[in-house]
Amino acid sequence: MMERPVIHGRCVQGADRPSMSQTMQSVLVAFARVSPEADCCLASCPVCRQGELSVWEDPSQGMVLYDCPTGCEHQDILAAAGLTVADLKLRGPVV
Repeated sequence: MMERPVIHGRCVQGADRPSMSQTMQSVLVAFARVSPEADCCLASCPVCRQGELSVWEDPSQGMVLYDCPTGCEHQDILAAAGLTVADLKLRGPVV
């Protein structure tokens, strides 16, 4: 019997993960406990260390986006992960 996917923030857990861009791969290296999901990845929030940060690609905005369910500020997450806004801009082929 196949497990039903579970919705977590912007992520669908338990489904196949499509390919991801080089940018997404580079961004994910900055986070701990990364778990690929169907349309995003979950990771430990580097600010509160309590929430499961959702990290996903948004081609319409040309960026990798992220959100912490506990409400950590985006600037604080970037700083704690050692990333800049420029690091989030999509570039390179999907692999």
